[in-house]
Amino acid sequence: MVAGRKTIHVATPKMKPQQFHLDNNDSVQAVLGYLNFSSGVNDSSFLAHLDNLYRFCGNLRGTTVAAAGGTPLWDTVTTMLASELDRLQLEDDAFGDVAQASLLLTVIRDEILPTYRKYHKDLLYHQDDEMLFNSFFLGRVFECML
Repeated sequence: MVAGRKTIHVATPKMKPQQFHLDNNDSVQAVLGYLNFSSGVNDSSFLAHLDNLYRFCGNLRGTTVAAAGGTPLWDTVTTMLASELDRLQLEDDAFGDVAQASLLLTVIRDEILPTYRKYHKDLLYHQDDEMLFNSFFLGRVFECML
């Protein structure tokens, strides 16, 4: 491992496990800290860190869904966050109780975004997940859920 770099293991249903290197873990911890401890107050720093993670994961997997074996970027990001949350719970006392963040990640990944897509299919049929579920949209969904 290179000094100053953080190793993140990510596996999504349609991607084989990979090691991602993050130059620092500030964005991961900032996003997970917000999800676990916030009450949903608008925080531009949270949105900036989430956008940073989106760009990071997008650059690693390629720019298209096809490059990721059909896995949308929002799924890659939420899966990576869930994996890092599990790691932080074991390594960092501040993340001893991760119930709020864990629930948010699961509900948004498994229910909210797929249901939103299905409900609005007549209006948003021409939008792919990359365009529709960008970092800003996901951040706002997190804020609303909190």
